[in-house]
Amino acid sequence: MRWIKLEQVAKKILEALMNGLKPEHGDFSSSSLARARTLLRKLGCIAGEGDYITPGVNFDLCLRLFGLKSDEQGELREVRLLLSDIHLGRKTETFNLGVLRIRIRKLIAELSSLTSGGARLLVFGLGDYVDGAGIYGRQAYEQEIDPSDQVVEFTNVFAELFEMADSVYAVIGNHGRTDENESASFDYIALKSALSGKRNAYVSKRYVDVFNVGGEQVLLGHVSHVRAYHGIPDYGIRRFLYSQLARWRGLGEAYLGHFHVFKYSSEPVAWVSNGTFLDNDELSYRMGFTCDVGQAVVLIEDNKKWTGFINLGGAGVADR
Repeated sequence: MRWIKLEQVAKKILEALMNGLKPEHGDFSSSSLARARTLLRKLGCIAGEGDYITPGVNFDLCLRLFGLKSDEQGELREVRLLLSDIHLGRKTETFNLGVLRIRIRKLIAELSSLTSGGARLLVFGLGDYVDGAGIYGRQAYEQEIDPSDQVVEFTNVFAELFEMADSVYAVIGNHGRTDENESASFDYIALKSALSGKRNAYVSKRYVDVFNVGGEQVLLGHVSHVRAYHGIPDYGIRRFLYSQLARWRGLGEAYLGHFHVFKYSSEPVAWVSNGTFLDNDELSYRMGFTCDVGQAVVLIEDNKKWTGFINLGGAGVADR
């Protein structure tokens, strides 16, 4: 799968539509890029989200139409996968273990393509890998398998992905708790089982922790304690990150799980909120969100970083 920077495509299409008239200072506003993205989608040129986009069905036609070459994509040095909110063990009308396996295969295929040029893969685990049991009322009737089997399934299903990874950094989530007192975590047990014997695997027992990644301080958090206001997590996330900046000087980036919504911003520090493997989630709807079914990636070429999203939706319902 080829990836290409939205800005490159957007500028070309805007120049074509505006007969070569370039905006002042040569920069395009975020609203202009958003309009270009919408038009490119309608043309079937692109799919995907974020600063990086995946080619659509008419990708090659659009490249020829707007004078772009398919090799106008960056050389990736590092691919960072944000992995969270899997909820393995949950069963709804549209999600079960069969659907999860389909989505994992799709994710691995996308990552294999992204790293085919030699880029190394780093995985950042952000919690809620398994769905747990006995913490929330709905778990009594939305559970496909019990927590011990969830741990076994997680180890098996994610073996190939973790094998691909150069390094893994991870925190735990609120759904993995064994009890209300948080005395232990099925998330932690699942990670330790899946990563047994793997070098460069760093697993924290905390919901929020900071890791040194290539000399950069990166905060990983399952932010179930952060409130979303009017269905928007941004304000709560920013308040949380300001408090963390006061604690961790030199914090470079923050990768966050829990909200099941893909968002990213640079205020007050570069942060990305991850999607989920789960659709039709009652809690997300009650918080005012529509689940973004997929996982975020941060793509690094030289000293540049780009945020993208691997869409895993549309797999349909599958039996085990």
